[in-house]
Amino acid sequence: MGPPPDLPPEEEAILGPHPAPRRRRDFAMGRASARAAIARLQGFEEFREPLLRSRGRAPRWPAGVVGTITHTEGMAAAAAAHADAYLGIGLDLERLPRVSPRLMRRVCRPEEQAVLESLNETTSRRALGAIFSAKESIFKALNPATGVFLAFQDAELESLPVAEGNEGPFTWRLHRSCGPALPVGFVGKGKLAFRGDCILTAVWVERPREG
Repeated sequence: MGPPPDLPPEEEAILGPHPAPRRRRDFAMGRASARAAIARLQGFEEFREPLLRSRGRAPRWPAGVVGTITHTEGMAAAAAAHADAYLGIGLDLERLPRVSPRLMRRVCRPEEQAVLESLNETTSRRALGAIFSAKESIFKALNPATGVFLAFQDAELESLPVAEGNEGPFTWRLHRSCGPALPVGFVGKGKLAFRGDCILTAVWVERPREG
């Protein structure tokens, strides 16, 4: 593993005077990934600016852009999109968790827990990791746009391709309103990918068309 990317002074200041090396590496990789994602958008090809924090500690994206960053244990990913096309996007990267009744009760709605209990140990672990990560992605996609703080019980995963292969789409349903465009019952889309004992989930919400 090589040295972490350089950080602009403004981003270095976010970390404080003595960040742990692992935290600094993950932060730097995440910010570098985010700048690369922004620079792939039409109209932002020359973007090289530091990404500071908003009031809620999330990254402050440039005007006209929505984005998301995730990192864990030396890995990072980011995505960005035009804000006039997307209300929000979310990414989450996790190590697959150990399955326990306590974690299942915390993360899963009763319908999801019933599905997990019907699976074998390996598939149950993949499914629990997918549910946990997907709900983190949902929060990241919706909270910056709506200000609503979603709990794990506020969304439900309706389909998970955990038994068919290493990646695929899923759908999710809101059980808490996040505003007129995102009422209770809203169904959204996502995609997941497994790599070894890690899972990456992505969620995107298109901006409603006027008229």
